[in-house]
Amino acid sequence: MDFVSLACTPQIYVIRLVVAMKRRCRMRHWISMGDIERDAHAGPVPDAAWEADAVARAEKGRVEIFNATRPGGLDGWTMDLDQYQAVHDHILEMLDDHADDDGTIKLQDVVDSAQDRFGDHELFPKGRLTNYVRYTKTDMEARCEVERIRRSSPQRITRWRNGRGETS
Repeated sequence: MDFVSLACTPQIYVIRLVVAMKRRCRMRHWISMGDIERDAHAGPVPDAAWEADAVARAEKGRVEIFNATRPGGLDGWTMDLDQYQAVHDHILEMLDDHADDDGTIKLQDVVDSAQDRFGDHELFPKGRLTNYVRYTKTDMEARCEVERIRRSSPQRITRWRNGRGETS
């Protein structure tokens, strides 16, 4: 049993979970620098951003949106945790199930499928998913979960690659 799953209050659990995610991001970034030229949006972000995210999750049920190109690593706003998790999981499912042979997918395809999937969902009462997907994707880049392919037009994304070009 790892330290994240030990019995504790929900707030402590969330803080431990975020700390574990931060360690995973830093380790992935350190291991995977290799020969891959990363986009400026690739993480990691400073410790203070992870700490702010842990507080937002534990106290407000919200996620601090990360952006590795911003000072301090924060975009300056939060997203509802349930909305974030739905879009986050959708992006990973699209990468796993619909990526091309090279492991990439057009971001617009992810946006379109999210719109089809969640356009009438109660989590998204206004029904427009474009910004949710794009902001969540930027956040996931800063968390070292996905990365954009440099100089691709239209924009393409893939799961985070290690130094050998393999996705992890």
